[in-house]
Amino acid sequence: STFPTCTICLGCDAHSMPVVYCPAEKTWDGKHDTYAKQIDRKLYTKSTSQQICTNWQCLEGCPEKHTSAHVCSGCGSALHSTHGCP
Repeated sequence: STFPTCTICLGCDAHSMPVVYCPAEKTWDGKHDTYAKQIDRKLYTKSTSQQICTNWQCLEGCPEKHTSAHVCSGCGSALHSTHGCP
């Protein structure tokens, strides 16, 4: 079965905890520092602590206009979500 892409490490493998609690400091392949961190089940950029929209990370995206950033939690790009992160 397919697991959801983790919004922190970008891994698609089974996690030992819900992906919203992923504590990874590196991406699933160990090649890059993670861009986002989770605090109380919410996503924030590690560099500026700006809140990232969690719904934007879903395949459906997010049509809402709000203060949470519509950026990829894997790299910060506004052109794709976690699922499209290279």
